[in-house]
Amino acid sequence: MGRLLGEPATALGPARTAREGVGALTRACLTFIREHRDAALLVHSSRADRIGMERGKESCDAQEARVSAFAEWLRPRIEAGEVAPLPLPPIESLVLGPVVGTARRRLSGHDDVDLDEAAHVLPDRIWRSISAEPA
Repeated sequence: MGRLLGEPATALGPARTAREGVGALTRACLTFIREHRDAALLVHSSRADRIGMERGKESCDAQEARVSAFAEWLRPRIEAGEVAPLPLPPIESLVLGPVVGTARRRLSGHDDVDLDEAAHVLPDRIWRSISAEPA
């Protein structure tokens, strides 16, 4: 989990705008899935989900420390009006939900998921969901 969340968080560093950051984060997550399939299978397994649900707060607290890099990167962009003024948990869901859904579909053997295509298409769609700009 540390590698899965750490590598994408590192990708945020060079991003100058929230839109660039969403793209970098999305591409980094999908690259991780492609390059570290076994680790991704473990993180996205039903067993990992079950343990996460059973350990609820404990798992959430451990993950929160890793996700906080994204939150800290995002907070000034919300304050500047670049990102919609939503609470961080829904923003994280809007950003990571499509990536996780794509990853799980691909990892479960669906060959109809092209990770390169997803890396091209998803960032703009995700950005639209969190942008402060009118639709």
